[in-house]
Amino acid sequence: ALFIFLLREREKLGIRLYFRGFAGMLGRNVVMGIPSFLGNLGLTLMILMCNYFVQSVHGVAGVFVMSICYAIVSFGQMISGGVQGAFLGIGGLLAAHRDYDGLRQLLKRGLVISCGFALLCFLAVLFVSDELAVLFGATDPATIRLTGQGLPLITTMNFSFSVILPLAIVYQINDHSVISALSASSLLFGMGIAFILAKYLTGIIWVAFPIGTALSIAFVLLCAMLVRRRAGGNVGRIHLIPAPLDDTTRFDISVPCDRSSVGEAIRKACGFLSGKT
Repeated sequence: ALFIFLLREREKLGIRLYFRGFAGMLGRNVVMGIPSFLGNLGLTLMILMCNYFVQSVHGVAGVFVMSICYAIVSFGQMISGGVQGAFLGIGGLLAAHRDYDGLRQLLKRGLVISCGFALLCFLAVLFVSDELAVLFGATDPATIRLTGQGLPLITTMNFSFSVILPLAIVYQINDHSVISALSASSLLFGMGIAFILAKYLTGIIWVAFPIGTALSIAFVLLCAMLVRRRAGGNVGRIHLIPAPLDDTTRFDISVPCDRSSVGEAIRKACGFLSGKT
């Protein structure tokens, strides 16, 4: 109803329909959204693939172990999703202002949070996997033993979520859309290759999870190296954030929130600006 009213009264309200450049803007928005779409699609397909391979080897007991894993991995996705949101919102603003030093600091702190949580989950599960199996209702000793074997290895998936998906956002806001989409898709392909190797070569299906994580992260790092080489080395080795501005043209200072420190900062700023256009 609001749209119809605005359309009908557009002349009185001074609204002009402006479609110039709309197609280009729509195309850019679609390109920006492709990495996130591929990431969510890859996660969904990866869960189905995990269920298929684990059930084909361990049956119902394997699916029980996977159900515990999804509860743990969901926490990892929650932390990683929060970091991605910060990268997309705060990082997008920093990139728009070409504050690449700030973007580097944001990336470092975000990865510390997401990877730290992934490491914490892995260490916790490593020592309490049997207790988690009992907590989820397992009574059969074989199922509890299978949970202790598989659960620590499964939780290594949190490392791929904690590294690859946040990096894909950083690539995205720095106009590296292709590598961002490849990074989001690497989770699915890396895990698929790992499951095939684990089932038909090693015979231990659980090792597919750390192998898939390692393959996915290695693929992203390889793509980043290739992009950096094409960029002439003017971007970071892994995050591909452009090199910061020359220190001689940038004033950067942090001061305590008190009267004397602010006065000192103003004097330094005046000294920095003196003689510059």
